[in-house]
Amino acid sequence: MSIEITILLSVASLIVGIIATLLISKHYFSKSFGRELAIYVVRSSTILSHISPEIRKNLEIRYKNTVADDLFQLEFSIVNMGERPVSDCVEPLSVELSKEVQVLDSRITYVNPVGRKISLEVQELGNGNTLLRLPFQVLNHGEYFGVQLLLKGYLDWNDLEFNITVDGLPPRIKPRQSKGIRRIELLQKNLNGLGKKGKDLDEWLFPS
Repeated sequence: MSIEITILLSVASLIVGIIATLLISKHYFSKSFGRELAIYVVRSSTILSHISPEIRKNLEIRYKNTVADDLFQLEFSIVNMGERPVSDCVEPLSVELSKEVQVLDSRITYVNPVGRKISLEVQELGNGNTLLRLPFQVLNHGEYFGVQLLLKGYLDWNDLEFNITVDGLPPRIKPRQSKGIRRIELLQKNLNGLGKKGKDLDEWLFPS
């Protein structure tokens, strides 16, 4: 074999080795430092929609002494789909609701793992809108929690935009609709038993 061919093979092997090293490094860098917080809309419905208008006009619905002709239920789940924990938030996860709706009731419906501290704060703003804040200390890979709102008025969840200030995440997160799964806590047994996290959890929420 000539010297020229030997040199070319050596250079080619070196280039291939460098490319492979870069690709592997990029892969493990992404796995080590990737953060993704997903928000799934589990339920979005008008509670009295099945009642005919003629009957509804003669009904007076009260919830905690508030008259509510139009009751709307919104339920969503926050899931850490990334490889890294989401923690040390400069500003917690929050969403601003239009003044066209009034929050009658709000609650954390489930938390995985049990015992993870999740707070829920509702604040009336000067512009008439309502700010919903969801502070949490940490949400590890595959962990999640659910929030349920009972509203007076109608809300289109496609108009919602969640905000958060934390290293490694975009400042705004748009919610996505969960197809075929009503409540994530129904999956808890399967998630714990099969160790489904990250991409696997996404497949449970979005079955093909």
